[in-house]
Amino acid sequence: EAYFIVAKNRSRRFYVHTTQGLVCDYGTEFGVNTHEKGNSLAVVLVEGKVGVSPQNDHETLLNPGQQAVVNGDKLTVAPADMEIYRFWNLNHVEFSEWPLQRVLQVLVKWHGCELVIDNAVSANVRISGTIYRNIDLASTLKSLQAVSETTISLENRNIIIK
Repeated sequence: EAYFIVAKNRSRRFYVHTTQGLVCDYGTEFGVNTHEKGNSLAVVLVEGKVGVSPQNDHETLLNPGQQAVVNGDKLTVAPADMEIYRFWNLNHVEFSEWPLQRVLQVLVKWHGCELVIDNAVSANVRISGTIYRNIDLASTLKSLQAVSETTISLENRNIIIK
């Protein structure tokens, strides 16, 4: 997974080549994620313009706030939760009345974990506060558990809401 901020230069395009497809940047800010499990490619456009092409297929242009997912030769475009991607390069996130699940998604992005939801009610508990990227993940989860009055565990790189 990578996050790119690219200066606009019409004479020199910026390309990201993956086994699932090609991303052509037109001066923008975007994230690219290739998933080993499903052999897919996800591209989220924060601002500017990018084109996404599955292998040997036509280019689809994204608008800011959209996510393209390539699975095999199929490309789908849908709205994306942009806040999660905007925090990629920040060292902290301030949030107000966010569902616990959304806060944990930021940690998943920062720390390369997976989120497992065993309790949907707990996942939707709303909390407010600030989390910091440079604080140990286990300590952050312990604090979030106390604030949300839920059970959160870290097992084999899985953040689990119980």
